Amino acid sequence: MKFILVEEDEQLIEKERNIISKVLFKYDIDYEIEVYKSVNSRLKKEIEDNTSIKTYILSVDMNQNISGIDVGEYIRKYDYFSNIIFLTNHGNMFETVHRKIFNVFEFIEKYQGMERRLEKDIKKIVKYCFDNKVLKYEYKSSVFRIYFKTIKYINRDTNSRKLLIYTNNKIY
Repeated sequence: MKFILVEEDEQLIEKERNIISKVLFKYDIDYEIEVYKSVNSRLKKEIEDNTSIKTYILSVDMNQNISGIDVGEYIRKYDYFSNIIFLTNHGNMFETVHRKIFNVFEFIEKYQGMERRLEKDIKKIVKYCFDNKVLKYEYKSSVFRIYFKTIKYINRDTNSRKLLIYTNNKIY
């Protein structure tokens, strides 16, 4: 999983990192956290690369000519599937954000239970991303779909030169 933090406040960046690490420590998931304190060409390149689903945690309030809302609109221009979570000091921005940007995952006020809500949202994102992933393969004109969460292990049968996929109730 990849998390993109767009935030200028060093203390909030550290809180966000700690929350992500705390939640993902309980799962066996490789993850990466990238931090951007300003909108730059590296961030734009990251947004334009939509080859993987990411979770963006954006600060609405930035000390630049561009706001987190502008960044969210730019993300949706290139990527409809990544998750966007907005953090702000202004609770009255909720409606504006949801009207301007398609499919916002969450809108959190920075100083009203932010840690608890962000932790809850990351757990939901992890559950959603990994509960619905499917291994799809074809064999002898049949298509098989196996949910990742049901796979116990995969073994190579050296005699038949095949892979065996062991799930909760079947071997493929």
